[in-house]
Amino acid sequence: MVNLKTLALAAAAPSTILAGATPNNKVGTGINIATLDLSNLRLSSTASAPGFDPRSKKATRDVLPTETEGELFSRNVIGTDNRVNWNQTVYPYNAIVKVEYIWNGNTRVCSGVLIGPRHVATSRQCAPQFGETNNSYKFMPNFYFGERFPSAGMINWYMDMQSFGDCNVRDDWAIFILNRRLGQELGYFGAKNFDPATQLNKGQMFNYGWPADKSFGWMQPTRQDQISVQSIGTGCEGGGSLRTNTDAVWGQKGGPLWAVENGDRWCYGVLQDEDRTDYTPFAGGSKFVAAVIKTRQDYP
Repeated sequence: MVNLKTLALAAAAPSTILAGATPNNKVGTGINIATLDLSNLRLSSTASAPGFDPRSKKATRDVLPTETEGELFSRNVIGTDNRVNWNQTVYPYNAIVKVEYIWNGNTRVCSGVLIGPRHVATSRQCAPQFGETNNSYKFMPNFYFGERFPSAGMINWYMDMQSFGDCNVRDDWAIFILNRRLGQELGYFGAKNFDPATQLNKGQMFNYGWPADKSFGWMQPTRQDQISVQSIGTGCEGGGSLRTNTDAVWGQKGGPLWAVENGDRWCYGVLQDEDRTDYTPFAGGSKFVAAVIKTRQDYP
């Protein structure tokens, strides 16, 4: 197994992310290992992967209010549950997916975000681990008491092969390649590095996902606004995860943390741990952005 070191994007340090080829949307024995080599990417610390808003090609607006135009729900006190059940069939919400997969015969649920024309970002903990078998996946955009848009399976996935644990929270993400171009149909988010100098404690972030406690068994999504990144992971993380005041429970793992900048939606990471009581971390960073750029290039 490869033990990856953090990719220094400006210096183009050698780095390879492993993936398992998954024909027929299954992870089986005899996996054909593929690699995602980031070593040739020479990116600055401000590099980004732009998103796609399908409404930008419409001559007239015919959509419901979006997160910057509709009612904002204020955060009262830290610890108060500010998630709200949300039902809007419009970008950016159509570009957020319920991830359903079978693990050891049991159905599991995560959340994820379309991050390219046929690419989904979610938590690495929601991805198949090597050696696991018979894991089938289904990606359902903006699921609400049923499928409202075409769903997709996956043909491949990429994730960092570092071990799990508190020291690797920042890179605890995965990118799936879909067998349908959902992002091209419904839009997708951009990916960007978080800037602590200008974005800490601003209360300008959003999260969306399918929690177990407020959605009748993962049947409807919730949205939370005015989220703040309060600190960056320290210690062995080495400039790591985004520590937020997001309200989260099981089912929201993998959902996006995003902000609206000049009308564009930028994903800064995916929800990594929904069990903590002191903060909710999101995985993201320079290697995440590089992997989004590279998977878009390799799987256009």
